[in-house]
Parts: sequence; C-alpha cells; structure tokens
Amino acid sequence: MSGAENTSPQAPLGPAATEPPLGFWAVAATTPLRVAVVDPDGTSVTYGELREQVDGLSHALRGLGIGRGEVIALLARNHHRFALVVLAAEQIGVHVVPLNHHSAADEIGWILGDSQAKLIITDEVMRPLATAALDGVELPATARFTFGVAEGYRDLLDVIAAQPPHPVENRVAGGTMPYTSGTTGRPKGVRRADIDITPELRLKLQMPIFERRAMLPGHRTYLGAGPLYHTAPGQHAFASLHFGYTVILMDGWDSEEFLALVQRHRVTHTHLVPIHFVRLLALDSTQRARYDTSSLEVVMHAGAPCPVHVKHRMIEWLGPIVFEYYAGSEGLVTSVTSEEWLKRPGTVGSIHAAGKLVRILDEHGEELPPGEAGLIYAQSLIPFEYHRDPRKTEATRKDGLFTLGDYGHVDQDGWLFLSDRRSDLILSGGVNIYPAEVESRLTEHPAVADVAVYGVPDEEWGERVIADVILSEDAPAPHDPAGELQEFCRQTLAAFKAPREIRIVSALPRSEAGKLQRRLLRKAYTSVAAYS
Repeated sequence: MSGAENTSPQAPLGPAATEPPLGFWAVAATTPLRVAVVDPDGTSVTYGELREQVDGLSHALRGLGIGRGEVIALLARNHHRFALVVLAAEQIGVHVVPLNHHSAADEIGWILGDSQAKLIITDEVMRPLATAALDGVELPATARFTFGVAEGYRDLLDVIAAQPPHPVENRVAGGTMPYTSGTTGRPKGVRRADIDITPELRLKLQMPIFERRAMLPGHRTYLGAGPLYHTAPGQHAFASLHFGYTVILMDGWDSEEFLALVQRHRVTHTHLVPIHFVRLLALDSTQRARYDTSSLEVVMHAGAPCPVHVKHRMIEWLGPIVFEYYAGSEGLVTSVTSEEWLKRPGTVGSIHAAGKLVRILDEHGEELPPGEAGLIYAQSLIPFEYHRDPRKTEATRKDGLFTLGDYGHVDQDGWLFLSDRRSDLILSGGVNIYPAEVESRLTEHPAVADVAVYGVPDEEWGERVIADVILSEDAPAPHDPAGELQEFCRQTLAAFKAPREIRIVSALPRSEAGKLQRRLLRKAYTSVAAYS
C-alpha cells in the first residue's frame, strides 16, 4: 500500500483506439499498478494488490465450506476491504449481506438470523457492534472473522495469506443480498436468482444500464460519497472497479471535503442523493468557487424525489452532466439525462426508453390512463425474491412485473413522474397528499435548510399533515417561522396540502444514504401526543 494520489490524466469519454478491459480481473491483469481504491485516510491499493487479496479470500471462503448460493454477512466501514469481500463473493457465487452499521445491535442480530449467514466479517471499528449483535445469534466463534487479531474472532488476513497464489477456477457470478429499509415491519433481503454465468457475462448483461448513465470502461475516477452498505453507492463503486476506475472513498458527508476531493483527484464520476445537492447548494457561491469541479463528467442521483428547483440549480452550476434514475434494491425502472429532464422538469425517465415494460396500475391491477397516479410496476432484469418471505414476494408481483410500492403517473408521451412511496402517502379527508410535493415547496423558502413532511392520525380528517423544519443558518429566521411557512405553502399548494402544524427542529432522522425515515417521525410524534 501507499499514500500516493491518483494523478494519471483522465481519458476522454469518446471511443478509444483499443477496447479497454471490462471486469475487475481483466483490469488487474492488464494494469496491475493502477490505483484501484483510495481509502478515506488517504492510503491506496493497486488493482494488482487488490486482486491478490480477492483471489485469496475466494479460495479461503471455499476452503471454509461456503458454497454457491450461500450467504455471508459484512459489517464494515467504507474501505477497500469492503470491496474485497464483495468482489470475492462475485466470482464464487456467494451472496453478501452488507449490514448497516447505523442499525441497533438487535436489528443486525435479526438480519444475521434471517439471512442464515454462514459467517460474518467485520473490521476494527465495527467489531464492538458486531460483538453485541452476535449475542444470542447461533454463529460459532470459528465463523466470526475480522481484519487483524482480536479476541473472539479469527484473523481474516492470516487466512487469506495462507491461500494458494493461483487464480480461482470454476468462477460463477454472485453478489450482494441487500436488506430493504423496512418502511413497515422487519426489513427483507433482496435475493437475486443464482444463474450459471461468469461475473463478466453478468456485467455485460448490465452494461446497457451503465451506458445510459455514461459509465463506460476506461481510466476514470469515481468518488464514493455514500456508504458502501447501501445499494446505490455500493453498486456504483463496485461497478467502477469493473470498469477500471480509481475509486475514492469518503467515510461520512462533508460538503467542502467532497469538493476538495473532486479537485484533488480530478474526479469524473460520482453518485449523490438529493440531500447532498441541498447541502452543496447551501454553500455560498464563494465557497463553491474555491474548488475546480471541471473534471466532473457524470453526477448520478437517485434515492428520493429531487425538488425541481434544486436540480435546476445543480445543472446551472455543473452543466448538463446530472443523470437521474429511478430504482430500488430490487431493480432499475427508468433513467433520464439532463437534456431530457430540462424538457420535462420533474420526470425520472421515459417508460419507452427503459427497454422494459413499465405500467401504472390502480389497486385492483387495472392500468391507469396518462395523468392519473397509481402504483408503478416494471420488469426486473434479473429475477429476485424476498429472502424467506414468499408472501411479500407475491404481494409485489403482478403479471410478471414488480413494484417498489411507489406512486407515480406518466404523461401523454410516456414520461414517468414520481409522487411518493405508498407507505408515506397521507390520506386526509379522503384525498391523497404526497409528502414530496409539500417538501419540494418548503425547500424553495430561503429560510429552510431541510424538511420532512408526514401524516399523523386525526379523528376528523383521518390524517393531518405535519412538517418538521430545520432553519438555515445562512438566512434570516422569520419572526413567525410556522405561520410564514404555512402561508408560503398556500401560495402555490391547495389549502388541504399545507401543513396543519410546522415544528422547528434541530435534526431529522435521515439514513447515511440521505433517505428520510418518516416512520420514526410518525412514531415520535404520536408517542409525545399520547402523553401530552
């Protein structure tokens, strides 16, 4: 390892004279000295070094009796060793469950049991949480691994070092088995079907998805700003290694650090979520101008509906390099370029350009006409099921399609627009209210830094609209924040959509991936109300 930065010039996005290698192992064979990953502390590992570790771990897992289709768990911070575990699983047909290290110990313990993981791998920082989560889990000491020497764990580095130096034979594609966030009930693992193909062939099947986002093989640089345990940041970081990119990892969000890393490493690609946009735009223009972002070629985003005015400002600042897509752990639905989005602000893509069937259905399974909101259904590229939950699997299926539980509509030309998650929908007086629409309006107010809108029980209306707001430190606070913000909403929204109550708060429960956890807000509100 070294602390050297990736200073190689970037290749243009156009066609190269020779076809660049595709797949991590091919990249490592042709350019072993290229920097593969720069860890958050600045140390780096080359493709050649990482491949030796990946092959060693693959041999080790097989030697431990981990067979094709079986599950292992990973609880680790953002680091090249996270990618090491996933890449090893990808070539021996194993499913990796990436564990959210912001979860409580009992939540992690439940997932370990439900996933039927044969072993767990953790690191020095996450080891105390892993130990607490393993209390009561039937996983023997011989199946508990960490990087280094620690009581109660086996040293995975020693195990890897003892493996034969030759490449792995009989390679078959594996990958991650992410657990859904669990908006209702316990989270469930999204398990892909085991298919007899190599990891390279599986990557080729997925290439149209990445090509649509201008991710092509070559020597470029990807900045991983989100947690690798989360599906979108993780999958784009791992894909970047298959394309030959140098991956720069952050361990937690800081707006100025993000811009500094873009400048220092001449970053070409990154993946963000809308709250990252909001926080970047919260920096004044002088702060943003300190950093050279001209190397950026692709800024992808997903994870939540993005307010139209926020995305307009991002495109004005960075240019038409912002690519949005609509997807979940279960699969991709649509995607949209900046140019397409500017013609139809708010869209997440064309259902005709998706290359698969996308339909809007009502709750009886009937297709809805353009302009009417219903559940979004789409085809899945690779079949999946919810691990050990056939009832939930069946509940999300209709005529060979699946739904993420999101509401949306298409316009006359087949462009898809999101409304909100079905579980977040507010039903007040028999009328549907979409929190994202109200949040989008509130974020237009200069005094609002962040906001969460949700519904709580109401005896008269069924549910009423509540908004928790974080005020901006860079704008004058209104004399009557709640009253002014309610009036601001009523200027462009129907009166029944305006929040009945606006609460000024200091923090909102967002996951590290930037997703609002409205169920926690609803639970906290109703708990306080019950005792007031």
